[in-house]
Amino acid sequence: MIKFSPPAIIFINNDLSDQTLSVLKSQLFIDEAIDGYEFDQRLATNINYPTTVHLNNLRVLVIRNLRSQTNNNLADIVLFAKSGMVSLLKNSFGPPGVTLSIDKLYYTNIIYNNK
Repeated sequence: MIKFSPPAIIFINNDLSDQTLSVLKSQLFIDEAIDGYEFDQRLATNINYPTTVHLNNLRVLVIRNLRSQTNNNLADIVLFAKSGMVSLLKNSFGPPGVTLSIDKLYYTNIIYNNK
């Protein structure tokens, strides 16, 4: 699949239902979903892991406790999902602070003006 939007490392809270996770993976065109421990391990073995993700035009969803401060600076996007709503806490591509229902959250919304 050819992607016309930038690659990203996306953090999201770890208390998601399987259904919510499935919807987000589909709507955000996620290449791989991993937990925070796996992300930290990959980073420990390869300090250039974020660069590799970006150079390979990937979207990696990291499911972790958002209270953790470990490697938070490496996230391009940070999302918090609860009760069918998703809040954009950090966005390296545009303004954060938007909250949308999960059925209206698409990658293009995040990247292009959050509409």
